[in-house]
Amino acid sequence: MRFRSIGLWIALAFLALACEINVNLTPQADAGPPAVLPPTDTPAVAAVDPPTVAAAPPAGRTVSFGQSSLTIPSGWTNLNLQGFQAQFGYALDALMGGNMTTIAITRFATSPQDTFCEQGCVDIIPVALAQQTLGRFAFPPEEQGAAVIFQTRSKKLSFQNGSGDRTLEMHGQGAQFVNNAELRYVFRGYTNDGQYAVYVTFPVQATILPSAPDPAANTNAQAFAPPPPLDDPAGIDAYNNQAATLLDTLSPSAFTPDLDWLDALVQSIHAGP
Repeated sequence: MRFRSIGLWIALAFLALACEINVNLTPQADAGPPAVLPPTDTPAVAAVDPPTVAAAPPAGRTVSFGQSSLTIPSGWTNLNLQGFQAQFGYALDALMGGNMTTIAITRFATSPQDTFCEQGCVDIIPVALAQQTLGRFAFPPEEQGAAVIFQTRSKKLSFQNGSGDRTLEMHGQGAQFVNNAELRYVFRGYTNDGQYAVYVTFPVQATILPSAPDPAANTNAQAFAPPPPLDDPAGIDAYNNQAATLLDTLSPSAFTPDLDWLDALVQSIHAGP
């Protein structure tokens, strides 16, 4: 029994040695350096919105006056703006018996004779000078003693050195239904340093609006509804509310001038002395 146990032990030892030799002779793949895992307590990085910047000036004709400039979009071939010095003041003060004090501003318009920008203009107004000389500063129509009586399609826009808000508006002192003879594109904004105010206004027409402020004088057969009587304030309010909703859904090209051209004109502005 003893010899048999010794023989069995030797056999087992030999088998273990063979297994060890067999394992040691097997080639091992190079695992490379251990992977570096990110720490589990790394804080999440919050997403950051890119800064809002003004759009690049559109292709077209650039007009300058002093250190101010703008670019007329190439598609707007019938617009011929020129830069010149104009006057800005508060007409309401003069109407109430006060002095009509004015300050010099930079204006881009089709003619210096278009005092009230009926054909459209871009005004660049030195805010501090207006406050010092006129006693206050206010954008039109307030500086003309009127109010905004209709408004739709509000949108924020940036220009080359500032930003503001554009809308479609009508101005007046009483109830009036919206129409193509009185609807205007309006932008009000300030330069980034607050030194200059920028006021842009152009007449604009929409395919769905009456052609005139007199219901009997409407010649637009595509008007969305017959204009209400002028002695019906409730009817005018209802009409204007419906018009605002419809105008907000139209494409920019449904307006004359195209709203994209007007927005591009605003975005091209650089306001300065």
